[in-house]
Amino acid sequence: MDELWLVCEGEPDSVDAAVLKPIFANVLETNITVVAGSSSPANSARFLQNFRGGKVAYVLDRDYRSGLDAEAAFIDGTNGFLWRRHSIENYLLAPHVVLLAFERLRQRFVQQFAHRLPAWVAAFPTDCATIETGLRECAERRAPEEACRMCIQRLWEDLSSTTGRIQRRVPMASEPQNRQSWRDALVSESQRLRIAADGTLTSTHLSDEAITNQFDRILDQISFESYFESLRFLVDFHGRDLLTEFLLWLERRGIRLSYSRLINELIEVLPSAYSQNRALYGTDDFLDLANGVRAWAGLTPLK
Repeated sequence: MDELWLVCEGEPDSVDAAVLKPIFANVLETNITVVAGSSSPANSARFLQNFRGGKVAYVLDRDYRSGLDAEAAFIDGTNGFLWRRHSIENYLLAPHVVLLAFERLRQRFVQQFAHRLPAWVAAFPTDCATIETGLRECAERRAPEEACRMCIQRLWEDLSSTTGRIQRRVPMASEPQNRQSWRDALVSESQRLRIAADGTLTSTHLSDEAITNQFDRILDQISFESYFESLRFLVDFHGRDLLTEFLLWLERRGIRLSYSRLINELIEVLPSAYSQNRALYGTDDFLDLANGVRAWAGLTPLK
C-alpha cells in the first residue's frame, strides 16, 4: 500500500503536529503519517508527493472562513482540508481538556511539595463551570477585535475575484522595432491599471457606511448571550489569541503560567481527553479528518 501522509501547518515542533501525531497514531490507530509543512502545507504536500511518492494530503486552519467552507473541503475530492474550528489551538481550549491539564499540574506539585503547595497552584479552577466562565469573560473582551477580523474576511469574500487584485503584465508592442508602438503599449497598460484601480475605489462594499454596518452586524451576532453560553466562540475566535487572553485571566486569579507551559500541558492531556470522550467537540473532527484523507486516497473509513 502506498504511503499516506498529512501535512499540517507550522514547523516540526508545531502545535498542529504535536496534537495530531498522538491522536492519529495512538487513539485512531490510522496509518496516516503526520508531518509539518511550515507556512505552505500545499506546497510541502506537492514536494513530498514528488520526492517520496505515495499520497499526500494537507490540512489548514479554517481561520475566519465559514463553516460551510470547512465542510465543503471534506467532500470536494481534493487533497486539501480545513479544520472545522479556527485553528488547532481552539481544540485545546475545550473546558474539559483545560480542567484535566490543571488537575495534572496540581498532582505534580502535590507530589513535589506535599503540604507546602504554592498558593498559585491552589488557585487552579477545580471544575468546568469556572473554566467556562473564565473563557466567556475572555471572549467578551476579545469580541470587538474578532468582529473586525471577521468583517475583513467577509469584505474580501464580497469583493469580486478581480477587484483589488491587479495582475502584473509585461506590455507587448504590435511593431517591436517601432518606438511609438512601445509608447502605445505602455499607455494601454497604464489605462488597464487605472481601470482596475477604479473598480476597487468604486466598490460599494468599500464605502465607510457599508463596512461599519457590516462590523456592527457581526459584533451584534457574536455578542448575543446565547453565543457566549453555547461557547460558540471556541469554534470561531482566533485560538492563539484566546489562549493568550485566558492566560491573562489566570494571572488575575494569581496563577502564574507561561504560554508555552500552558500549551504543552494542554497538548499532553488532549489525546486522553479525546480518547475518553470522542464527542468532546460535538463533531468528531479528528476522525472526520482522518476519514476524509482516507476517502481521498481510496481507502475504507475508520470507525
